[in-house]
Amino acid sequence: QRFHLTNYPMGNGFISAHVDSTEIVKVTAGIYITEYGKNYDSGGFYVLDKKRNKRNIDQFIKSSDMVLFYPSMPHGVDSISRKKKQENQLCFIG
Repeated sequence: QRFHLTNYPMGNGFISAHVDSTEIVKVTAGIYITEYGKNYDSGGFYVLDKKRNKRNIDQFIKSSDMVLFYPSMPHGVDSISRKKKQENQLCFIG
């Protein structure tokens, strides 16, 4: 298996919607070390529902929570931002 540390800088980092192979990895896990509403207030991790609508889940996740999802579920990360200037950045480990 593998370990990734991903940093999404304020206003820059994003990953377009995609799916990952399930040949080797059967579940993807991400541990949050920042929190929506405290470190950023827009953007972040999302999944696409059956109608291809974005469902942002970050607002339901607290710092130190782990998110598990099936890799072939369409997902991505929208660029994060904060209305008030702050230097913290979003990191997603997965």
